[in-house]
Amino acid sequence: MSTLTKQLEGSVALERVKSGELEAPTPNAMQLIQSAIAQGSSIDTIERLAALQREMVEYQAKVEFNEAMQRVQHKMRRISADAHNPQTKSRYASYAKLDSVLRPIYAEEGFSLSFNTGDSPVLNAYGFSAMFHAVATQSTIRSTCQRMARALRVATS
Repeated sequence: MSTLTKQLEGSVALERVKSGELEAPTPNAMQLIQSAIAQGSSIDTIERLAALQREMVEYQAKVEFNEAMQRVQHKMRRISADAHNPQTKSRYASYAKLDSVLRPIYAEEGFSLSFNTGDSPVLNAYGFSAMFHAVATQSTIRSTCQRMARALRVATS
């Protein structure tokens, strides 16, 4: 029996291990890769383990992203209208109002929001996209839609 084993024999930790309360930690994918390399495994085995590692990291990022998104959505409430559209005789929440209410909520969870325009497969239209990015998980949700060009509506009026 080693000196360390003798020292630990009376400890609570050793008793918990003997009784089965504590299990040996399961190796993660990176540890499996290191072990495979140390044992001289084939490149095919190492590549499969590396793919497994990527999948595990991507899955965990999705879980964290979705949990953070759920917390954000739970905190969001209806935003009152602060602007008026005389053409449609309707009230709406302005961008400034939306931004002042929503940005602190999603920023607290590490999200950022950006917008862009681009080409559209629809004639006389442009593409519009919104990207919702989570810094911690490096995940992005992209939402796109098509908008008719303003000139088309003016020309047909």
